[in-house]
Amino acid sequence: MGNSRYCIFVLLITQLPTAFIQGLSLLSLNSAAPAIESFIIESHQSRYGSLPSESNTMLYLTLAQSALVWGCVVGALSVSSLLRKLSPKNSMVITHVVNITAVIVSAPVAYFAASYESLIVGRFMTGVARGLGFALSMVIVAETSVRSRLGFFQSPFQVCIAISAVLGAGLGHSEALGQPGLWVWLLSLPGISSIPYIIAYRWIPETPVFLLRRKDDSGAENLLKQLRTFDADVAAECAILKQELLDESRRESISIFSILQAPDLRYQFLVAALAMNAMQLGGTQAIAMYSNAMLLTAGVNSAYVTFVTMALNGQIIIAFPIFYLLEKRHGTKRVFVLGIVIASAGVLSFTIANALQVTAPWMSNLAIAGIVVMMFGMVVGPILTLHSLITELTTSSTRPTVVFFSNSMFWIIGAITSTVFPYSFASFGAYAYVPFVVICFAYIPFGIFFIPETHRRTNQQIQLSIRRKSSLHVSEVFAISKRFKHRESERSDLGDI
Repeated sequence: MGNSRYCIFVLLITQLPTAFIQGLSLLSLNSAAPAIESFIIESHQSRYGSLPSESNTMLYLTLAQSALVWGCVVGALSVSSLLRKLSPKNSMVITHVVNITAVIVSAPVAYFAASYESLIVGRFMTGVARGLGFALSMVIVAETSVRSRLGFFQSPFQVCIAISAVLGAGLGHSEALGQPGLWVWLLSLPGISSIPYIIAYRWIPETPVFLLRRKDDSGAENLLKQLRTFDADVAAECAILKQELLDESRRESISIFSILQAPDLRYQFLVAALAMNAMQLGGTQAIAMYSNAMLLTAGVNSAYVTFVTMALNGQIIIAFPIFYLLEKRHGTKRVFVLGIVIASAGVLSFTIANALQVTAPWMSNLAIAGIVVMMFGMVVGPILTLHSLITELTTSSTRPTVVFFSNSMFWIIGAITSTVFPYSFASFGAYAYVPFVVICFAYIPFGIFFIPETHRRTNQQIQLSIRRKSSLHVSEVFAISKRFKHRESERSDLGDI
């Protein structure tokens, strides 16, 4: 059983436009930072008749960058409310309308009004569209694709984000659109990405799960016949989805409080949330948004720094075939762990070499190699398994809540990192990377021992494994607590003697 060509079209038209919004807006200001800084200075001077202070310029530039991710937080927090009122399909249309409006505010309005405030607000609105689209695309693909190929069909989203990020970084170069007078065209590009989805809207169906929730069983079964290959057992798949939704109704409401009260669901949520946030906690957001500045301090020539940034994100072109072969043979969990191991080695090398290059200039080469290895590991592991792993670990009943809170955590961590990192980097230099080193290494045992095996397992088998692991870890906690109390009792008895 597999996805039909029509299903693949639905998956791609859902993922590609949203992915290009994610990527183009992510790295454009990284390369075009000098042009944006000039715009801020000129706008301030024309309005107040004086140059802004260096600290204020840095603040406005940081806000222009980080507003994108803070908008993502708002978008992520709005997904649940939006899905309660609209279908996933119509929610995605709202996302693209917000994106087009955001581009108008951040590009032509900001440029012609000479308003860096409008630039910051527009970037925030673009972030709202990114936060909505990031979660909605995951939900739609999970509710549309055949379960056995979710790992593969969720991964193109991350590939397209990386490719579009490379495009954004390249176009933001000072010899391209990253110069005064042309940056407005650079920030307009994400708006073009929304047009294909709006054009294809009439040919995009609702998801089978959405139809089943509306009690349209026949409509869901007929839709599954269009979405699956001719040899698919549509009735059996429909029965599985209905059973999951029945479990949902029996649990009344799968709220975050309900999830946290049930040991197996709590374990499912924590593992899925931590797995989804591995790339953020490991420092990928900081590298993506401020790689040019980081690479300059690592010794990269300013004439080539943008090209190195493009190469860092372009590694996904090489990593994806490797990921595909490994995922098909070993599953998403093992690929996740492998990627974390590689990334940990890379970020450790980068941090040490960056700290030592002041006394040993040749270490700059090791620093550059370290950040390349770190990003390659993140791409192969946490980035390409980002959506697929959380989808495999959850069910139709728990997925909306788990995705909502995991996605919210994802963007909150990213927003804090993008706001704080420029200042911590300015204060501590290479030592600002130490938390990323510690977290990356901590994720290795987490991936090995806490994430259940998902390869060639049904959702029922995965959930059974989660129940066993949750019981095991709870038992271990009680056992440790019991041993601790016993030792305290023995010490008390010895004290009495």
